[in-house]
Amino acid sequence: MGLDATLNVRKYLWDEPGLKNTIKEKTNSWDFEPESINFEIIYWRKAWQIHDFFIDHTSGPIDDNCFFIERELIEDLYNRICKILKEPSIALDILPDTEADEKYFWQLKYTKKSLENLFNSELWISGYYDFYYEASW
Repeated sequence: MGLDATLNVRKYLWDEPGLKNTIKEKTNSWDFEPESINFEIIYWRKAWQIHDFFIDHTSGPIDDNCFFIERELIEDLYNRICKILKEPSIALDILPDTEADEKYFWQLKYTKKSLENLFNSELWISGYYDFYYEASW
């Protein structure tokens, strides 16, 4: 057991009739009317510093397992990670955790690279997608 968390992307299909029909055809569902498509873009395992950041900076209650994340908050997380990786001694002041050990910094490097990939993708650039944080433990 432990914390498992993801950053997910959601695309609403209200103005995408062609995509809606394709999904219906592929799922062989005549009664199903897809409203959105959702998929995971970043997965974290026991990354409490990331989890606490999202909980502390959103209105998402701690027991709500999925909530909307503003794009600016994702950028803020990225900027904090960059500062920490340049000056590791400030790590626990910027993204608190019990300790800033090897695993802590590995998670930050992984998150930084994942967010850079996101920022360079159509998912981010187009502005048509919403982002959600989801956690379970």
